[in-house]
Amino acid sequence: MPRVVCVYFPHIPTDRIRRHGEPAVPADQPLVVISKSGSKRWISAADTAARKLGLKLGMPASKAQAIVAGLAMIDADPAADAAALKRLTLWALRQYSPVVAVNGVDGIVMETEGADHLQGGEDLLMSGLVNGLRGGP
Repeated sequence: MPRVVCVYFPHIPTDRIRRHGEPAVPADQPLVVISKSGSKRWISAADTAARKLGLKLGMPASKAQAIVAGLAMIDADPAADAAALKRLTLWALRQYSPVVAVNGVDGIVMETEGADHLQGGEDLLMSGLVNGLRGGP
């Protein structure tokens, strides 16, 4: 049976903006991503700082603005999020496994059977993967 590693990125939109976004958002400023449908605007992603202030996914953007002064609100960019996930997939392909794929809109899956020995074993593969993701490709 193959060994599979699944990595879930629940905050890829805000993480992408923090790392590579235009415009840059100061680290101490709460950040939300806003999705639109017609005239409705709502929070589709929120960073840790915004969630600690009580902002939640699905909350109307106007309510979030009223709750948090100086809130950074960036329009959703699903194509940029998908590109960031693809970059993570390619990085994992080069570093950890010859079989890596995008898994939905917020994850990757890697088949690591036979590749873990290249990293010094399963434990070192996992710790290297976690540390590599913290640093970001």
